[in-house]
Amino acid sequence: MMNKKIIYSIAILIMCLVSWVIYSLNQPPEWEGYSKNKDWKTTFKDERSPKGFWNGNLVWNGKGTVTISNVILTKNGTEVHSVDSKVELENGQNYNYLTTTEKIENKKDEVLLMINWTDQNGSYEEIIRLEPTLRYFVGPAF
Repeated sequence: MMNKKIIYSIAILIMCLVSWVIYSLNQPPEWEGYSKNKDWKTTFKDERSPKGFWNGNLVWNGKGTVTISNVILTKNGTEVHSVDSKVELENGQNYNYLTTTEKIENKKDEVLLMINWTDQNGSYEEIIRLEPTLRYFVGPAF
C-alpha cells in the first residue's frame, strides 16, 4: 500500500516536470549574439514581469571607451527598433537599447543588430546575428 503511494507521487511529480518543460519550450525564445571578435554581446530577453516586458541589452567587452551612435534591430530585413544616441561605454558596461512588450516568437526569424560606434581610432559598424536560446524552465510571471 505504501509503495503504491510512493509510485503515484513520483509519477505525478514526473508528469508535472514534463509538463513544465513542454510549456517552457513553447514560450518565445530569448535571443543572444556576439560580434565576430567577441567585443560585443547582445541579448533580447524576457524581463519576467507581469506586464511582459522584453529588454534588448548590449555589452562592450573590448578595450578602452567607445561611443555608440546608432543601434538598429531588424527582423527578417525589416527594422523593428532604432536608437540614435551618444552613449559612452567602458569594458563590461551594459547599455539597454530597447524595452518593449513585442516579442520575437519565431525561432526561424533572422534577427540582426547593427551597431554604429566610434573610438579614438575611428568609426565602425558591427552587425550581430542573434540566435534563439532554448528555455527549459520558464517560471510564471505574477
